[in-house]
Amino acid sequence: MVNALATLAEPGLGPVFIVGCPRSGTTLLQVKLSAIDDLAIPPEDDFILRFYYLLKQDCQKYLSENEIRSLLDDLFEHDNNTFSQWHVERSQIEQRIAQYAKLNLRQLIECIYFAFLNRLENKKRWGCKVPYFAAHIPILHEIFPDARFIHIVRDGRAAYQSMLERRFHPTARQYPKSPFNIAWQWQKFVSLAQTAGLQLGEQFLCLHYETLLAEPEQTYLQLAAFLQVDVSQLNQDYYQNILDNQLIRQDNIDLYVKPKIDASKAQRWQNELSPYQVVCFEALAGKTLVNMGYSLSKTPIWGLRKWTIRLMAKSYLSLRNGKQWLRNIVLQPGI
Repeated sequence: MVNALATLAEPGLGPVFIVGCPRSGTTLLQVKLSAIDDLAIPPEDDFILRFYYLLKQDCQKYLSENEIRSLLDDLFEHDNNTFSQWHVERSQIEQRIAQYAKLNLRQLIECIYFAFLNRLENKKRWGCKVPYFAAHIPILHEIFPDARFIHIVRDGRAAYQSMLERRFHPTARQYPKSPFNIAWQWQKFVSLAQTAGLQLGEQFLCLHYETLLAEPEQTYLQLAAFLQVDVSQLNQDYYQNILDNQLIRQDNIDLYVKPKIDASKAQRWQNELSPYQVVCFEALAGKTLVNMGYSLSKTPIWGLRKWTIRLMAKSYLSLRNGKQWLRNIVLQPGI
């Protein structure tokens, strides 16, 4: 039996979380980090946060047999073509659970991830890529105090343009089309992640998508130091590795992953977004754009219309903040 206070991870090899607003390069970073010899990041699934709220935010308690059974039921029944792509059987997880006399939430989650790692050669460390976890870093740190967090930030206008572009692909996730909606989401994820990062110190790394494209070697040096690996591992062929080991959702391979990084994508938004879309986005998220090092555009929209857009943005922001407060405080806190 494993001691109930022990974890299955080796010392110094806590999990790695990749977070960021959708369409900010989280998938690119996921597959790139899969080149690291002992690290594997499975296809995206958010069960960690679901489990946390199903257990009423208590991540220290020892789980009863009924609670474990209920959580595993949720894991397999809640599947929306996500966890099934881990290619892990329930019996494989249960075999690992049986090693414990009793276990808490972290240990249950580790049983699931290490059942996934068990089918891969020489992989001892796991990671998790769920973009919207950017808004929940304090919870993840509570469950995994030794975790490391990589927040990848992309110019919100470029992320918005990429979301619009995805609508033409039949299997892609459909994103909201409103610039106000996307701007609110982008600034929320970025601000919450950066605020959490201030409390995490050396366990938190912020990367810019544009730097990853333009100066990959510099980014690899940062990542290697942060994850305590040799930088040569990040220069290995990651593309064949993810295909062989099925480390990304199969319907995402052609859509998101290419053997070569296309640096021209960083500024494509300047030609493909209309002046109206740009002004709407900047009216709501302009302060966050500037705080993250992005310059505001000089769009050719005359003063009265720009003033009207800013008023609309303030009204929208008030509405969304009120709705968020109602959901978190009065209705159902959680995901």
